[in-house]
Amino acid sequence: MISYVLLYDWLPDSFFLHHVLLLNRFTTLRLTQEGYGAMLEKQPCLADAEFVSMSGAAPGSARRMLEQGRKVLLDRNVDIKNSSRLLLFNMRYYPADWAWFNHVLEKLNCTDLPLIVLHFGQAALVGACWNDSWEDINGQETAVIENSHERLVDIGRTDNVLQLVSGNFSLRYFNSLRFGRPGYFQKHSSDIRKIHMEHSFLSSLPSQVRPFFPIVGEMVEDVTGGGYEIEIIPAFDVARLLLNGRFAESQCVENLMKALETYLDACPRRKCMLQEYSAKMRALFVVKTQERMNALARLPVSAKLDLTCRLGGFDSLAHFTAEHLALCEKSIAEDSGDELVFSHGDLFFSNILFDPLAGKIKLIDPRGGDGEAAFLPIWYDLAKLSHSFLGRYDMLVYGEFSIVMENDLSLHVQIADKPGADSLEKRFIDFLGGKKIDLGKSRLFEASLFLSMLPLHADSPLRMQGQLLRALDIHKRLTTPGASLYGV
Repeated sequence: MISYVLLYDWLPDSFFLHHVLLLNRFTTLRLTQEGYGAMLEKQPCLADAEFVSMSGAAPGSARRMLEQGRKVLLDRNVDIKNSSRLLLFNMRYYPADWAWFNHVLEKLNCTDLPLIVLHFGQAALVGACWNDSWEDINGQETAVIENSHERLVDIGRTDNVLQLVSGNFSLRYFNSLRFGRPGYFQKHSSDIRKIHMEHSFLSSLPSQVRPFFPIVGEMVEDVTGGGYEIEIIPAFDVARLLLNGRFAESQCVENLMKALETYLDACPRRKCMLQEYSAKMRALFVVKTQERMNALARLPVSAKLDLTCRLGGFDSLAHFTAEHLALCEKSIAEDSGDELVFSHGDLFFSNILFDPLAGKIKLIDPRGGDGEAAFLPIWYDLAKLSHSFLGRYDMLVYGEFSIVMENDLSLHVQIADKPGADSLEKRFIDFLGGKKIDLGKSRLFEASLFLSMLPLHADSPLRMQGQLLRALDIHKRLTTPGASLYGV
């Protein structure tokens, strides 16, 4: 029923969001699968509303917001009826609870009195029924005045943005990320084993790589789990930067690759016997994948995945898994590796915080462990990176893809084109070539990772289908003579 929504969506140059993402409008910000503006437009109460962008910063008072909104509409000669609903929203105050936000909008549709939502005394949202003879809103009775400290987040503040970004991503193992002492978050998880392993890893880093990880405090346990303090890093992860178009700038791509190369070169190495090397390779790319496929076979969704594999030329998911893992076994048997490398253990875009201007990275959410357990064959980190650079894994997680059927009835996953994604792909391939790393071998193990991740996304059959199709596509490229080993 709301007729007009006036958005204060200008993003000041002084804000962290502008500095990092180079955005000028809150509307285009991507913190989740959808843009901030798109999330507003899909709210049921705003389905038929006309959206108007306001210039400049929002005033702090409800009266001034209504005055400005009235002037903008009158200056545009908009033919407004007295029954029309008007909503003014300062997009600096991001709705952390969208169900609550839509409930507030429903209230506006049910009252003729002005509605005001305050955030620490500042007007975040003002709604009213249009009246040609509006008086001073401060002198009127208001329908609702709500202080919504936990339901709105001031994303004009850097620490709030970082907490919001870290706390709403589906792959995070921890349950909460709260503010600790100045400069630190308090990270907490009900998974004691996982949080202990992570803390142990970050507390015992080799000196060569310590600058690439956040500082952590002591581990503390309670009845609900455990946690530790972790340094606040003023940066977004690479996946979110890609989602927001930050890598459209070629220098940004180059800065990221240089930082990653510097980190990989700094990782300590140790010699090992071939038997130990091969055992670790099999554990990472064959045994783990097979165990997860066995678990997946017990889930109802496995029947649909079997169908996907049949359309791809295999009898079932088990058949495809066996064929691909046989290739992995063959590659491992032919490998004479004698070196293990210090490994983050989960090195993909969403775990790499990156400052595009400073060209520095910080790595978060490691697999965990310390001592000898932290040393793995280099192929694991390379496959994880390939998973993001070439496989576009993070875009699959964000739902930035569709599944299409080709003329031969085969299925194909079509990943949304993001500015800079192709440049990242090309630069990573150049990096592998410069290091004389076998691209085919990297992609072989990348496909194994796609398979092993399937049961971890059982909450979304569509994501599972997308990742399976990526694995099938890589396998087909590897087994088709003359086929390109990359491309989406």
